[in-house]
Amino acid sequence: MARSSGTTARKQKAGIAKPSAVRSVSRTIDLLEELANNPRGIGLIELSRKTGLHKSTVFRLLSVLAERGYVQKTQEGQGYTLGLHLVELANSFLNSLDLKIEARPCMYELTEATRHTVFLALRQGLDVVYIDKTETFTSLRRYSIIGTRVPIHCTSLGKALLLDYSDEELRELLKDYPFEKKTPNTITSAEALIENLRLARERGYTIDDREHELTVRCVGAPIRDYSKRIIAAISVSGVADSFSPEKIQEFGEKVRQTAAEISRRMGYSGGIYRRKE
Repeated sequence: MARSSGTTARKQKAGIAKPSAVRSVSRTIDLLEELANNPRGIGLIELSRKTGLHKSTVFRLLSVLAERGYVQKTQEGQGYTLGLHLVELANSFLNSLDLKIEARPCMYELTEATRHTVFLALRQGLDVVYIDKTETFTSLRRYSIIGTRVPIHCTSLGKALLLDYSDEELRELLKDYPFEKKTPNTITSAEALIENLRLARERGYTIDDREHELTVRCVGAPIRDYSKRIIAAISVSGVADSFSPEKIQEFGEKVRQTAAEISRRMGYSGGIYRRKE
């Protein structure tokens, strides 16, 4: 639904000077909202009038947005509309909502089967973000963890989210990564992580062997959608002493099966996504 035009009104509110970076973000949002109100396109001069911004400012912001795919020129070339990258972002958000709906029954089943906490997470940059969890009264309980970010290199979830990358892609991705040492068990180099991921691909699940917290062990697996891409990961976490080698294997197989079922529900039908052909 298009928002009512209110950019000029907002500019007339208390005139406390904003830092330039924040002001630029605010102006960019004003432009995007006006473009949303004009789905058939709107010209530079009209955008300048409606937002109260100078034409040169509007042109500069539109140029950056167009370069990044957030806006595009109309077919006639005389105006601008919202770009396809915004659609991709919206789809990503909607997919995350669908993911939680599809994953939750499977997460409950996994929690019941293992009697441990189950987490669902997404990747944001080189961080892992928890978006959901299920737990029992006897499982490891973590309060207010939803929305928390954790490192990608020392968690089973993070490792699962990296499984589709080739060795060379991982080296490039991690070339400036800090590899913070959380415990004596933490992986602290790209080469060590690459080898760890090779073993994980062979067994079908990833392991956090007290690498993020000394008192916790976890096993994880990737979730794919119809495009074959890894879109999320799921894990089973518990007190380290309750994760014997036999339990790690048992829980690892269960988390792999659960991830496969959630993937099926998300439209996955087999195969691995390839970035480079």
